[in-house]
Amino acid sequence: MTTQRLDYDGQWITQVKVRESTLVVGAITPQEFVSGGIWTAHRDEPISDLLVNKITETRAVPGLYVPTTRYDPQLGPINGTRRIVENSGLITSLTATVKTTYDAHPNSKVVVYEMIETNSDGTGTSTNPAYPIRIEDIYDNERGAIEKRTQVVVATGSEVGGISVGSTLQTLLINAAGSGYVVGEVITLAGGTIVTAAKVRVLTVSSGAIATFTIDERGSYSATSAALTQASTSGSGTSATFQSATYAIQARQIAFEPVDQFKLSRSIEMWTLPGPSLIRYDVDDESYNQVAITTQIIAKPLAADILALNVSGTQVNYVPLNDYYGKKITMTIGATPSSRTETSLSSYTFPALVFDATITSLKRKDKNAKFQVELNHVGARSRVVPHTVVITYGTYANQATAAAILESGRIKLKTLDLNFQGVFFNVQASGVLTNSFDITATSASNNPTWGVVVETYVVAATSPSADTYAAYGGTAQIISWALKPWKYNLWRLESVSVVME
Repeated sequence: MTTQRLDYDGQWITQVKVRESTLVVGAITPQEFVSGGIWTAHRDEPISDLLVNKITETRAVPGLYVPTTRYDPQLGPINGTRRIVENSGLITSLTATVKTTYDAHPNSKVVVYEMIETNSDGTGTSTNPAYPIRIEDIYDNERGAIEKRTQVVVATGSEVGGISVGSTLQTLLINAAGSGYVVGEVITLAGGTIVTAAKVRVLTVSSGAIATFTIDERGSYSATSAALTQASTSGSGTSATFQSATYAIQARQIAFEPVDQFKLSRSIEMWTLPGPSLIRYDVDDESYNQVAITTQIIAKPLAADILALNVSGTQVNYVPLNDYYGKKITMTIGATPSSRTETSLSSYTFPALVFDATITSLKRKDKNAKFQVELNHVGARSRVVPHTVVITYGTYANQATAAAILESGRIKLKTLDLNFQGVFFNVQASGVLTNSFDITATSASNNPTWGVVVETYVVAATSPSADTYAAYGGTAQIISWALKPWKYNLWRLESVSVVME
């Protein structure tokens, strides 16, 4: 029995069914082959233990083209064709707009499905639409709300990713709707000082005039303009103008990823500057006061802008992330730290003191003059003694005033070296504080060598004098101080005092 039916692609399938005895036919092995452009397939259809239908089906290959359509999120509308071909010598291929692939046939090993798909080249006309723009809204803790636009572009080899900061187009209204526009036409805008031009895409038209549009690319401008015109277009529309443009300072990051050897996926991330303020709290490691630390991404500032923010109690730093923006880090201490006192043990050298001197004449058998000088003194001594350190914090003006007071009260030891080599007596002492006194020796008239001679050594008082220093005994005196910039635009004043001996 011979029958025919139409396959899905419009080709006729001829089926020949012959009933045979299983004793005559035996085991019929299913098989298929292509010869002379005809696909032949054999199979068995058991009827009983004694009978079987031997079925042979034939049809022409390659088959007729069956059109297909689908929508790709990256490439937009895709038109295709599908047909059955012999599975022999097949090669997949890809061009900028055409992709040819092969897929298995569910009921055959000798034929497959050939699929040829054609996509737009992204020119942006009604018959050759622009690649779709996928818009995502992302939120990042540091950057805030991010608009990410992804679109396939034809690779030219000159694509460069990167980061920029500038005024970007936010909203726009039609001023003149123009003429000759079609849906999908992309208009590059003119106006302002352009770093990267903004683009709009026509959504709907009314007799060739723009009815509605969307901003495809927000662009970047170093100087803005509220009125924009058409610089160029992907179609043939003319004379559209736009008004009431608004802008925001935005960072713009462009990156490219390969789609295939002909196309790239271009992603543009845009976010407004400055970003959100993120605050956390810490404890200062020296004063243990609470510190508020705020970070915020800002456009690259001038040095003067950052310096202006540094006031008493607040320290502002800028950490660049690239040439265009970075992190502003603001550290604010809750209150000026209280003063505190620390004590440490350290060596201190107390000076030698010379109060006055006693001179005694010594008798010699030869009647020549000789005198002995005794200094009334206390020797220098080094001790490991408590050093009291007082630390205060404040503005530079306040701390400088306090430092001047410390300096006026600081003990200043200007010691003196006593060194006299006379005829009648010698005096030798190093690094001493002294009172004012004279040492005088006079030879007698019967002195066989000198006769009557007066020799005097005048000792001037140091600052402080020995008596003045001795009066300090048992009292704490400031021996040093240091004023240095600290943190949070505060200054740290440290004074050290020791109990005098």
